[in-house]
Amino acid sequence: MQILQRKYPTQLAQPGQPEKREQEDIRHGARAFLASLVVPTGQVLWNLGPTRTSADFAAPLQTVLAQLPEMARDDWVLDNLNTHWSLDVCRLVASWCGLPWPPKALERGSQRRAFLRDPTPKHVCHCTPTHGSWLHQVELGFSVLARRFLKRGDFCSPTDFETRLADYLDSLPYPSRPSLPLDVYGATLGARHALQSHPTPTAAGTGLVEPPPPTV
Repeated sequence: MQILQRKYPTQLAQPGQPEKREQEDIRHGARAFLASLVVPTGQVLWNLGPTRTSADFAAPLQTVLAQLPEMARDDWVLDNLNTHWSLDVCRLVASWCGLPWPPKALERGSQRRAFLRDPTPKHVCHCTPTHGSWLHQVELGFSVLARRFLKRGDFCSPTDFETRLADYLDSLPYPSRPSLPLDVYGATLGARHALQSHPTPTAAGTGLVEPPPPTV
């Protein structure tokens, strides 16, 4: 996400005149953002990071997994970004499942994807179709974030951006909390078996979805 500051202040709407926003901006860098939706509980884990490497994506997955210690099977829904099927992710999944680690057999992307999609182990990764990342549940949250926070944003520094983003996410009426640095592409952790501690799972939601309109 780009950290943009309007070059000149926005002119607020007046009677008979619409609001006028400056089209030129001052750039203060960018931040990578990921929101991980835990479907059985509705919890969302999020945070920022300066980069989006394969290591940046793989490291926080352990934190997401810790939210479901009693899950009998974990299904991870990802899009097709190459950092989602990197050697780092394969190594992590192999350690979770107690599988042998054959890096020489996973030199090609097709081999890594096949390894992660194998339905036999406890942890299985599912990728959305090419150009179909919009099917991802957490993308709904990214859409709301773009409209409500980024589109009209005016940030004077990276620190200002990070503080206001955290305040915005904390203000949402859904369970969300920071995790480790992640990237902008979402990871949804699904399940085929409900948590034993949650006999009646909460309704699946992204934690960033717009609330329903009030009833009259």
